[in-house]
Amino acid sequence: DVVIGITASKTEDKDVLKKFNISKSVDGGTASTVYTQDLSGSDGDNFEYDYSAKVEGLSGQTSTFTFTVTNRDGLVNQVALTLTVE
Repeated sequence: DVVIGITASKTEDKDVLKKFNISKSVDGGTASTVYTQDLSGSDGDNFEYDYSAKVEGLSGQTSTFTFTVTNRDGLVNQVALTLTVE
């Protein structure tokens, strides 16, 4: 089990954050959404989230988590993290 924390902040006063999404891909396969949240209020200015993930599989198997934040104008920022089972 792992906990992955993310912090996102708007870069301009009017470009508030609107959506947060986490997707997961195993061994380079097609990614699927594992969590999504619409953002409003204070979360639109600054958003923090801790995601608890269970990484299972055979030795050498990889799981890639992609964290996506979308702002009011539809601009997207993504960060990906790959974990490998030992």
